Amino acid sequence: MSQKPCRSCGHMVSTDAPSCPRCRVANPTHSWLRRNVVLVLVGVGVAVAAGVLLTGRGSRSADQASPAPTARVYHVGDSAQIRTGPGPEHPVARVVEPGGLVYAYPPAEADQWLAISSGESATDTVGFVPRDLARVGMPPSLLVIRHDTIRQEGNRYVVGLARNTTDSTFTYAYIQLIELRRGQMMGVGGIASVNDLGPHQFWQWRAMLSADSADSYEIFDVHTETTPRPNRP
Repeated sequence: MSQKPCRSCGHMVSTDAPSCPRCRVANPTHSWLRRNVVLVLVGVGVAVAAGVLLTGRGSRSADQASPAPTARVYHVGDSAQIRTGPGPEHPVARVVEPGGLVYAYPPAEADQWLAISSGESATDTVGFVPRDLARVGMPPSLLVIRHDTIRQEGNRYVVGLARNTTDSTFTYAYIQLIELRRGQMMGVGGIASVNDLGPHQFWQWRAMLSADSADSYEIFDVHTETTPRPNRP
């Protein structure tokens, strides 16, 4: 079985494949000319011979062709480098900031890179991003980018980075933790809060872990408000 590069993303596929397993484009090894050029031949015998030749190549009618792929919207959880090919050896085409949107074709199970298109209904491929950096759907309004534990002055803290992904100012926002031991919840952990977090602004947050016996934690709640909080005496 012979293989050729896909006309859209360059992935090697069988010449008999109805669609590319990576970018889902239909007839991946058929060039535009091969699909669309009509040969005008003179003579009945020559026309019959040409019909036999085309049939032998397994040409597909329009109603049998695979449907064009539809890209899905993804957001990146951290800064992501869009590369010109599916691998770290390829040059970086551009960088997407945390929470930024990309359109990508749903990958095959074994694919480690997403094929990025220029739009939701586009069939082109404009770059590739590592699969583990992209998350399906729109980003949450307050995106938690990363977090880890530190010890300072005898206390344990969770420190992290978050971002307001909206065009509105959060008058108040918080991140609430729970503390775990061997996977079981021990109680509510620390809380980090902020006032007046502007549109697309980053926030370096910190919350204390109070239970010394806890061996892990989880983010339990992320809350945002856009209306002014009432003054309290």
